[in-house]
Amino acid sequence: VLGTPVLAIVGMWGYISLDAASAHALRAACLALKQLSTLLALWGLFALYQASHDPLRHWNTTKKFVSLKAVLVLELVQEHLIAFLLDAGSYGPGDGLDGATLDACRHGQLVEHFWS
Repeated sequence: VLGTPVLAIVGMWGYISLDAASAHALRAACLALKQLSTLLALWGLFALYQASHDPLRHWNTTKKFVSLKAVLVLELVQEHLIAFLLDAGSYGPGDGLDGATLDACRHGQLVEHFWS
């Protein structure tokens, strides 16, 4: 529960106070930890569902558990899906939308925003 906000704060700190290459490495590490946290949450939901399915059968909990799991799965794939959609667009390397340019732009904007 606390992993995602803490990792977001650490990632923001990295973008503000580190150079672009170090900030990118820190962001990748935070993303990997966030995905690990999400997978652990999914595992916990599956374990809870298996343990409570029979006693809670009368309340039809299957749809509720599936909806919670769907949100976590979407969280896992949303960044990859957005990256795929950007790559599938008609943007070329000179359009300024490649990964290195976007990371440098984000880094500059965050530093300017928070230190101005």
